[in-house]
Amino acid sequence: MVHWESSLGRSLCDGCRLTRRCLLTAGSACAGVLWTGFRGLAQPAESASPQEKDSGTLWAAFVRPDVEKYGLGWPGAVYDVKTRTAEYTQLLTKTAADLGITCHLEAKPLWDDESWEVFVRKLQEAKPVGLILVLQHLDHNVKGLCGKLEKLAFVPTLVFSQMGTSFHEHFLMIRQLGQRQRLYFASTWDGQWLASAVRIFYALSEMRQTRICVVQGQAPQDILLESVGVTLRYIPFQRFSEEYAQTKETEEVRELAERWAKNAEKIIEPSKQEIVEAAKTYVVCQRLMKQTDCQGIAVDCLPHVSARTAPPPCMAFMQLNDTGVVAACQADWPAAISLRLVWLLLGRPGFMNNMCSSSLNNTMMGAHCSSPIFLAGPGQAPAPYRLRSHAESGWGVAPQVIWPTNEKITILKFSDPLWSRSPRSGREAAQTIWLAAGQILRNIDTPPAGGCRTSMEIQLEGCTDISQMRMLHHMLYVLGDHRDKIRAYCALAGIQLESLFG
Repeated sequence: MVHWESSLGRSLCDGCRLTRRCLLTAGSACAGVLWTGFRGLAQPAESASPQEKDSGTLWAAFVRPDVEKYGLGWPGAVYDVKTRTAEYTQLLTKTAADLGITCHLEAKPLWDDESWEVFVRKLQEAKPVGLILVLQHLDHNVKGLCGKLEKLAFVPTLVFSQMGTSFHEHFLMIRQLGQRQRLYFASTWDGQWLASAVRIFYALSEMRQTRICVVQGQAPQDILLESVGVTLRYIPFQRFSEEYAQTKETEEVRELAERWAKNAEKIIEPSKQEIVEAAKTYVVCQRLMKQTDCQGIAVDCLPHVSARTAPPPCMAFMQLNDTGVVAACQADWPAAISLRLVWLLLGRPGFMNNMCSSSLNNTMMGAHCSSPIFLAGPGQAPAPYRLRSHAESGWGVAPQVIWPTNEKITILKFSDPLWSRSPRSGREAAQTIWLAAGQILRNIDTPPAGGCRTSMEIQLEGCTDISQMRMLHHMLYVLGDHRDKIRAYCALAGIQLESLFG
């Protein structure tokens, strides 16, 4: 669990170096007290359209001889086959049930050619969303194992190997095979990572049932991104300001504005009425998603702000992203589908931001006027935030969220250069994810600096020359290092993965 030190009453100047001491004083009680106070901020968006779930069936099987005990050779006589099998079975089925998907576990283990052939025929008939193979024996015939895996090219397959069931040779040969088919080899000492494997297939399936409402342009249209299965549902740009003009100051609106104000560490520029007006944009987003039957939204927001036809929806986007109903600024659809992937895969929100570099420190800086506060996911301690004006316009309300320093983050985004307009082809779009990791050095206050309200400096892992960083607007920051899961998703989805450093 990540903790923050309250900076209430202190200046954020000189980089705002927050420590990791708890916001209160009672350890785990801290998060409980904090979560209670913020509970209203992390409720699901009631007006968002409920998704018609059909996550399909995930299959799983154990790969080992049908024996109760091993002798000489890995995993060794100390490996309790029966106990480990029961633990894996419980982990697979419980994780799947918690996510609302069905997991079919093959009754008999796979080992000889006949058992494999029967199993492959079953898979071809069942057409599952994916397959998890759990290695429970070290097969020295790696070439033979790869031959069996090659017959599974028709289904995304994750091979899970806890320490003792494979050598480095297995990793190298199976990875090479994975470059030709949707196959990922996950070898680790951590048996609990198997739960992550289930969630990866859950994300793979749910992405293909996702619809994002994109408020941009004049012509309504649907674009299916074939690589990930997400549908971009475009509606006319003016719909946002039209809905805003019709939105009344209801009790729901006032209550949301009061929660934002009550839980803020400090209110600096915005007036009470501006906070109420900001809360109305949340209702607008809900209404548009319900009308279009979508699970997320991306709004071409700056022209509305410039024309003063609707205030900045920065607070609405904070609220939506904290509840998994993703929202992206500036109609950035690659950011929107990246936010959706992050939530499905990791159960926490991402923060899209404008990229800058510090040539003096060889670091990356990122800033935006909307950021989530439940950075580690619902139920965890929220980050402190202040209510500020939208930095570019000096109008409306935007959160200045104080991210925890000295924490690792994952940096990623679907790398499509047409982020600011609709893709030319749904077949060619969103085929690559750029990925990196870093550590938060400091929060940057605005002013004295310029730029957006939530702003921080990042030390990029493995970056010796910041000039080598590739340019892609609105990269996502996600609290924690999650590169293993992103790599696995890309391999199983057939998405190309590239480094942010080129």
